[in-house]
Formats: sequence, C-alpha cells, structure tokens
Amino acid sequence: MPPAKSIFTHGGVAQSSEKKEVKEAQKAGICVVLKKRDKSFLRHHADTPEECLPVLATAHLSWVDFAVEDVYRDGKVIAKTFGFSNELVGRILSDDKSNYYDFNEEFGMRFPSVRVDKLNVEVIPLAIFVHKGLVLTIHAETSNRLVKFSRYADSFFQKIPKEAGEPEQLTILLARIINENNDRNFDYLRDLEEQGDALSSQLVKNEIEREKVGQDVYRMKHALIRYLDTLWVSLDVISALRHGDPNLLTNDKEILRQFTLMADDINRQIQLSEHMSSVLVSGLEVMQTIYNNQLQVLNNRMTHVMTWLTVLGTAVLVPNTLATVMSSLSDLQPMHHLWYISILVLSTLVSTVGAYWWVKNKARLPAKMKEE
Repeated sequence: MPPAKSIFTHGGVAQSSEKKEVKEAQKAGICVVLKKRDKSFLRHHADTPEECLPVLATAHLSWVDFAVEDVYRDGKVIAKTFGFSNELVGRILSDDKSNYYDFNEEFGMRFPSVRVDKLNVEVIPLAIFVHKGLVLTIHAETSNRLVKFSRYADSFFQKIPKEAGEPEQLTILLARIINENNDRNFDYLRDLEEQGDALSSQLVKNEIEREKVGQDVYRMKHALIRYLDTLWVSLDVISALRHGDPNLLTNDKEILRQFTLMADDINRQIQLSEHMSSVLVSGLEVMQTIYNNQLQVLNNRMTHVMTWLTVLGTAVLVPNTLATVMSSLSDLQPMHHLWYISILVLSTLVSTVGAYWWVKNKARLPAKMKEE
C-alpha cells in the first residue's frame, strides 16, 4: 500500500475538512517547522520518517514526533533516518542507566513517562534527540504523551521570538517539550494520593482483613518508590541542561531559568511523594500497634482463665488425693464418717486458699485479675 499523501497546514489555518483531520490523527508522525525564508511555520503529518525529510530541508527550526510500538527497537531506525549517529542512538536507546549523552554537535536524553492504573505504575521511555535546528521525540503509542502539545504546536511556534538566535529558539522548544512530559507525570501523583487515601480509610476500621491491607500497603509503597525513581531520573537529566552545558543550547540565563523552575517543580513532587510514603508507614505502624494491643488483651483473658483453672484444679486435687489415700488404709466405719468429712472439707479450704495466695503473690497476673 503506497504511503498516504502529506497534509499541510499553513499559517495556523485549521483544516476545513473533518475527514482530513481524522486521517492526520491516525498517522504515526508529525513535524512542525519554522521555515528559513519567510519565518512562517508548517505542519506535516507522515506515516514514515522519510516523508518528513523534504520538509526539514526548508526548516530553520523543527520538531518531529513519532509514536512507535517499541521505542528501543523502532526508535533506532527513526533516529538514524534523521541523521543522528549510531553511537548516540545506541546509548540512548539501550538499557544503560545513564539517561543523557552529549556529543557536542548532537545530544540525546531519555525521560520516563509514567502511567498509573490503580497501584500499578508503568514507566514508558520518551527519547529526545537534538541537533542543529531539530528536536526529535520518540515515544510509545500507548503513552500519548505529546498529543496535547501537538494540537497547539503551531501556536507555540508562533510565540517563539523570530529575532532570537537558533540556540535560544532551540532551547525554548526543548524546554517546552520536557515540561509537557513532566506535567503529565505530575498528574498521576493525584491518582496515587487518591489510592493512598482509600487505603488509609481502611486502617481506621475495627474489622479489617490484615493480610489484604498489608499487601495493599506494600503495593502502595512499591508504586511510590517506582514513581519517585522516575522523578529522580528526570531531575538528573534536567540538572545537566539547566546550566546550558550542551553546545547547541543557549547560555542565556533567563531562558535557562525554565529548567531551574522545572527542577524546583520536580523537587516539590519528590517531597510530596516522600510525605505520602511517611504517612503510609505511620498508618501501618498504627495498625500493627492496634493488632498487638488486641493480642495483649486476648493474652490477658487467657491468663485470667488459666489462673482460676489452676486454683480450682488444686482445690479438687488435694482432697481427692487425701480421700484416695485414707480410703485405701481401711474400710471406714460409720463412727469415722464425721472426722473423715471434716478432714476433706478442711483440706479443700486450706488448699484453695493456699493456691489462690500463691498464684496471686508469686505468679504475674494481669491487672484485671489483681483488681478482682
């Protein structure tokens, strides 16, 4: 099947045909460029990277975005098509723990894109490659991370100062794309907060399934740890950009201040996440304390029962032993019944009082038992 024809939008004028807009939305890639000659902008939708190359040839500043099935596999082909070196592409689109590389004439970074489904945190990579006049973003089809920005990318390009130099324009564009990804990540913290609040409401109930709540608390903490890890990764990359280290970016402090503000926002999100983790730990400790108190109350009751069983057992055992011994000596005559019964009654009373005194003074009884 031959590739679909390119569809253009000039000067920010909306497409008149709804059918064309639907076709554009179904395409895998989009490129928005600021033209060299008249500084007008151009939007182009494409199915393959090759369809964007003629448009980029006329561009002074451009943003290209592609949604792919597998970022690590498909992203390599796309990045190399736009002229990025094998070394840079290989390092960014690998399992390397480092998420930022700068090769002077080009640099790349890998940001985490977060998706939260209840207590399941999914981290999807967003790869960004930059060289002279071009910002290329590659993300998974399921993330939909830059869809919102692509809708008003035309307006954003119009707001970029045309009199500014290329490094300044490139820095402004890159900062806006990174900020868009961060904002989407921050939105999911609200989802985690709602899950944490629902979990906290279960801790105040008298009758709770301890095993289930314990597992939910663990899953919640694991989700927060995963989310915190994405924030730290983003902060590391932004820290490399906020001082204008890449040669392709500007040294203008006012423009670079955008990266400083992003770093401050991430630090606030980290503080909120750590606070949520502390609240969960406190709730788990309260639940464990309540559980221990319930076990202590049950243990006191069992001790109380065992104490009285000991007293009663002693009261029965001593007279029974005496009666057995005395009856074995000789057959009792009627005249001996009185003193025999007297001995049994007296031994019962003495053994009961003695057992109670010993248990009360020598054994460690619960407070309730001593009060009685």
